[in-house]
Amino acid sequence: MWGPLFKSTGSTAYLLQIIISLLIIVFFCLILVYFVILQFQKHNYAKMTWDRCGKKGFGLRLEEDISRGQFLIEYVGEVTFNFMYAAG
Repeated sequence: MWGPLFKSTGSTAYLLQIIISLLIIVFFCLILVYFVILQFQKHNYAKMTWDRCGKKGFGLRLEEDISRGQFLIEYVGEVTFNFMYAAG
């Protein structure tokens, strides 16, 4: 996937290459997490309203155009699975 950082074939250089690659991956993951957390702190959600949805009850309707990948809403609550729900 990535080319070698060093031309040497020694085990020390290979180990150093792996360590540097892992540090780069961790660095980019930390940056991504920082920006996701920043998005939550700004409460920069899309504008929505509650709307009647026929027999189904209520739903959310967007009041503005959104772009691909835009953060819409934060779900706060417990996530359960079917087997947990069935167990009562």
